[in-house]
Amino acid sequence: MAFDGLDYRPQTPPNRYPTILDHLTRPQLEVKVSEHANLDGTPTYSRAGYFSWKDINPEQLHHWTDFSYSNIMDEFGEILETPMVAESSVFYSAQRASSFVRNEDDVEDRLKRFLWTDVQRALDHVFLPHSTLFPGARTPVPIQEFQAAKTHTYLNNKLGTSVPSIAGLKPDRIAVEDSTDVVRLVGDVKVSWKWASSMADGERREKHKYRQGLSQVNCYSNQRWTRYGFILTEKELQCFRRHVDEDGEPVDGALDLATPIPLSAYGREVMTVELGLWYLCMLAADDDEWELMSSTWDKKSRKRIRRSPIFRG
Repeated sequence: MAFDGLDYRPQTPPNRYPTILDHLTRPQLEVKVSEHANLDGTPTYSRAGYFSWKDINPEQLHHWTDFSYSNIMDEFGEILETPMVAESSVFYSAQRASSFVRNEDDVEDRLKRFLWTDVQRALDHVFLPHSTLFPGARTPVPIQEFQAAKTHTYLNNKLGTSVPSIAGLKPDRIAVEDSTDVVRLVGDVKVSWKWASSMADGERREKHKYRQGLSQVNCYSNQRWTRYGFILTEKELQCFRRHVDEDGEPVDGALDLATPIPLSAYGREVMTVELGLWYLCMLAADDDEWELMSSTWDKKSRKRIRRSPIFRG
C-alpha cells in the first residue's frame, strides 16, 4: 500500500548514495478521495467533435509488451544504478499526507508536490553535467557515454498550460525539448471515477468512458505528431504509444497499451509510476523515435485535415 506517514518516506540503505533507481522506486504518498467528491461526475466529452470514443478501435488495442521493468533495466540499467547527487530527504507534512482530492485539479496539485519533481530530478541527473547539480560532483562514466552519444534530447516535464492550444485543446502535462519547447510527450490527469483501466472490461457505458479518455490523449498526440502519451489518475498510470503497421505508418484508432501501474507500487525490482514516467520521457527523448506523423492533423498549419474513422462497439 502507499506510504501515508507524517514525516519522511523511507530512504535508501545506509552507507551508500541513493541511485536514480532508488529515487524512482520509493513509496509514494497516498492520494485519498474526499467524501465530498462527485463520484457520479460526467465523463470527458468530445470537444467540438475533435475526439470521441468512436475514434478508438477496440479491436486495435494492443499490449505494449516492451514497456516492462526488465526491458528498462536492459536498456538503461547502468544509468539507473548510478548515484544521485544533490539528493536530499524531502519532508512531507501531515497536511500533504492527509490531503484529499475531489477533482482533476486537486490530483494535479497533490502530484506536482512530489511525483513530477522526482521524475524531473531523475531526468536532470541523466542529461545535465553533475557539477551543475552539485559543486565538484563528477558525472558517472555511463552517463558521460550516454550524453556523448547525442541520440537523445533533454526534456522538461511541465504543465500543458505553458504551450499554445491547438483548436482549443491542451494536454494537462507535456514533456518538451529544453531548448526549443517542442512538445514530444503529452498526457492527461484524471480522477479514477471518470477514467480507470478496469473500465475496459466493464459494461458498455464504462467501455465508452474508457475509450473516450484514450481518444482525448490520442488526439493530443496526433495534433503534435508525437508517438507517446499517458493518462494519470490518483490510482494508476496508463502509458501508451500510437500503433504503427509493418511499414511504420500510423494505424487509425490503434494504440499499444502498457500494463497499468498502480500508484501504490514501490520497490527496487518493481515497476513504479515514477519509473514508468521517467522511461516514457526517455523514449520521447530519443531523437529518432519520438515523432510520428498523423493522417488527421497537419503539423505545420495545426489544422485537422480529415475526420477520424468511426469504430463502434
